[in-house]
Amino acid sequence: MGPLSGAPSYVNNGLRLEVSESLD
Repeated sequence: MGPLSGAPSYVNNGLRLEVSESLD
């Protein structure tokens, strides 16, 4: 568990935030 595990985590969060703003 390191940068490889954390990268997709925050990237997925960013994509979800953008999608949420678009839906809103």
